[in-house]
Amino acid sequence: MTSRSTTVADLVVLHSTVRGFKVGSERARQVTTVSGATSITVHCQFTSPEGTSLLERDVNGKVRFFGGNLKATYDFAKKAAHVANENFSTPGRE
Repeated sequence: MTSRSTTVADLVVLHSTVRGFKVGSERARQVTTVSGATSITVHCQFTSPEGTSLLERDVNGKVRFFGGNLKATYDFAKKAAHVANENFSTPGRE
């Protein structure tokens, strides 16, 4: 049985490892902009399907002002997608 991903041209695989997490307080963020921040640090390794490392980078996600703690993962996802797009996208195919 073969995986359908083996037939995809220019496939890049993301491996991620959480390196740090600082829980914040949504309530503290609502009261003041100085405290209550939530942050997550994730080590991202982009590889070829064969496992060859193409790029490694730590990516941070944060929520500082308004929003729930889960918004830090959304911020991380946006930044990781930006790194992938910046380094691996084909011009004209965005």
